[in-house]
Parts: sequence; C-alpha cells; structure tokens
Amino acid sequence: MSVFHHKAILVKKERTNCWFCFYPDIVSADSLFGEFCLDIDDWSMMITQSIDHPQSDRSVAALVSKIRREYQTSNEVPSEIYFIA
Repeated sequence: MSVFHHKAILVKKERTNCWFCFYPDIVSADSLFGEFCLDIDDWSMMITQSIDHPQSDRSVAALVSKIRREYQTSNEVPSEIYFIA
C-alpha cells in the first residue's frame, strides 16, 4: 500500500472564491501540481488545471474536506494544508 502526502497552497482569494495549487504526492513528484478553485460560500469546487496523476481526484477531495473543516473551526481559509493518506 502506498502512502501519499497531499498538499494545497492558497494562491489567490477573491470574495468567496479561493484558488489553490495542489500537489497530489509531494514526496515522489513535488514538481507535479494542479489548481482548483473553491467557493467557500457554497463549497462548490472546480479543477482549473488538471494533472495526469492516479491520485489527483482523491487528493483534491481530501484537501477540500480538510480545508472545509479548518474553515469551520477558525473561520479563515488556510494558506497551506497537508493531508497524508
């Protein structure tokens, strides 16, 4: 079983829209990244730059879930978030 270290970095925020760069496996391929936009008002998400990685969709789903939990406890969008799966 593989262990993946997912990471997202906030790169831009406009009103309720937040753009994040995400890295699906920062240990094995830290130069491989994509981008997604998350609307914290209704929690809709759109991948704006996709990547060819087997863990890409799972990575984004896990990171969005963790961002949402962090936001609900602190009422602030985190500038960086990590997730190990």
